[in-house]
Amino acid sequence: MHNMKRFFALLMAAAMVLAMAVSATATAADDTLRIRVNDSFATLDPQGWALDTDRMLCRQVYEPLVEYADDTTELFVLASGYTISDDGKSYTFALRSGVNFSNGDPMTASDVKFSIERAKNSAYLSSMMTLIESVVADDAANTVTVTMPTAAPGLIEAMSYVYVVNQDWVEQNADETGALGVKTCGTGAYMLKDFTQDVSVTFEKNPGYWGTPANIANLQFMLVTDENTALTAFQAGELDVAKFSTNSQNWAGIKSNAAFTTAELATNHVTYFVFNMNQAPFNDVRVRQAIACAANREDMILFAMDGFGAPTYSVVTPYMTGYAEIEPSCNYDLDRAAALLAEAGYPNGAGLSFELQTLAGSYFEDCAVALQGALQMLGIDCTVTPLEANTLIGNGMSGSFQMLTIGQSNTYDMNWLSTYYGTESIGALNMAQYSDAAVDEKMAAAAVCTDAEARVAMYKDILTTVDAACAYLPLFNKTLCVAWNANLDYAHSVHQVPNYAVASWK
Repeated sequence: MHNMKRFFALLMAAAMVLAMAVSATATAADDTLRIRVNDSFATLDPQGWALDTDRMLCRQVYEPLVEYADDTTELFVLASGYTISDDGKSYTFALRSGVNFSNGDPMTASDVKFSIERAKNSAYLSSMMTLIESVVADDAANTVTVTMPTAAPGLIEAMSYVYVVNQDWVEQNADETGALGVKTCGTGAYMLKDFTQDVSVTFEKNPGYWGTPANIANLQFMLVTDENTALTAFQAGELDVAKFSTNSQNWAGIKSNAAFTTAELATNHVTYFVFNMNQAPFNDVRVRQAIACAANREDMILFAMDGFGAPTYSVVTPYMTGYAEIEPSCNYDLDRAAALLAEAGYPNGAGLSFELQTLAGSYFEDCAVALQGALQMLGIDCTVTPLEANTLIGNGMSGSFQMLTIGQSNTYDMNWLSTYYGTESIGALNMAQYSDAAVDEKMAAAAVCTDAEARVAMYKDILTTVDAACAYLPLFNKTLCVAWNANLDYAHSVHQVPNYAVASWK
């Protein structure tokens, strides 16, 4: 089924290229901005996304109270400001007046409370909401007060992940599980026009938007997984904004073309493998460590990303507040890998076989294939199984896998570490099913520590412990290569979710 969908997506992209009869200037004239999507998308539920692509699509329709600029400056969106209680535990957000949802309903403080609580109950966002103890809405005063059990850093960032929804509309339109799927009703500058799974998503300008109207009438996000197809479409003016993750020769040609503006951006994104610690053979730490020692990160970056990435041995990055660097316990070492396998009862890899699940048609699949080749040299039989995004994420969260490859963009506070290792995150993004009561206790203490130096030391201790367990195999932080039509007034953000409402044609 996925191969058919992928073929259809590629066929659509090819038809788009063959039908090109417009120039980049003509693209501007029809007031539609066409944006490449590299990976599959699954939902427009702002509390139900698990993929970066889904979050980016949601941001065109929905808005948070506050978000961050690239320089970490706070940007107020649906909130006009906030005050902090003397004890530092409570933040009271003043909401903007005159904000309506796309169906005409006014946004209320109760809607904001509902959205925060919905995020707290989300399998994808709950780990970011652990700081929140209670939420009180005052509709008359148009304020929302969020209280934490103790003063702690990170609340404003958590709020940046909460996109506000219309409570009445959600309760009327959600399915039996409470999910919205691709139904939308937000406060944003755009609203949904068309959603075709694994092909395209189109948004149109929200005529009742409360803020500065979008400059461009329509946004069309096209799924184009093939790099050469994307390149041809982009050069023909059939795509106006595109991320290119592979083929440095293509990228060099784009950079040298005056018709395009380009940027190479370091990211807070981590690509990694996940070991299911509750399933054989990865319930044995020696097997996990052996696989980790067989992973040549530099080769994977060349094979999967054409060199655009930085090797990493940690699921966290230096961009995160409280970050601590440690000495990794498993470097690339095939001799050590062989010795660990023998110690675990698999001499020369004999008898060791497992399935490695991955996202079909993506660079994750390239990473899986690269590791498969390395493991063959150790005598290990690794079967790579490409899956659709929904299936892969679902398997990861339910523990229905032995090993998989995935990636995610971290938040900018080290409290995010609980997403990977917190026992409460099992069934969500702690796909390795790692559980250690002592680590849980240490992470809870570090999350509320306000002494910066002490907090770094606490996280260094935690990272040393979890690194030895080898629940995950971090690979690299990818470099984001973005290009856009030079006639477009636009600057791509790496730390802020792209909001195309601010883009305009020159």
